[in-house]
Amino acid sequence: VAIDACGRSANSASALHHQDGMPSRGEAACITQAGAVSGWQLAREYLSSWRTSMPLATLFADAINYAKTGVVVTNSYVDASHKILKQGAGNQAFKEIYTHQGQPLSAGDIVTNPQLAELLVRLIDNGLADFYQGEVAQAIAEYFSGTQSPLAIGDFAEHRAQLVEPLSVNTSQGTLYNLP
Repeated sequence: VAIDACGRSANSASALHHQDGMPSRGEAACITQAGAVSGWQLAREYLSSWRTSMPLATLFADAINYAKTGVVVTNSYVDASHKILKQGAGNQAFKEIYTHQGQPLSAGDIVTNPQLAELLVRLIDNGLADFYQGEVAQAIAEYFSGTQSPLAIGDFAEHRAQLVEPLSVNTSQGTLYNLP
């Protein structure tokens, strides 16, 4: 089996019109639902039929620690930092992750993301469904209501990851799989 947790486009995405084409960055470019959390939930449900699931607190412990204490900025992170500044895209919270005092990051800098740590702790406390049907979903939808993004609370509530049969091809090295 495969888990398709790709974010679906907003129900009103077709109503989105941009004179100069679709922006590649920024809030107006946010037209798809974040799907990863639903994939985590479905994986836990699927696996629970034959093994005991680890607690979310255990699964998220390292991610929470890195979000709080920081990660070392790599060269690809530096490149992303320059790109974000050059395009002038992203909200203030986004820029806080990709810049330091308004300047591009340098390799070796330490970047923290306390908001991500808070989100993961909230999902441990309230369950992964909170991202789509709870307070987290409501907060994200309220944020997007003040932007050019078409994402709305209904898009969150309707989102579900799906178990699908993967595409496969046999090669001389083995079988390769991908989502349909």
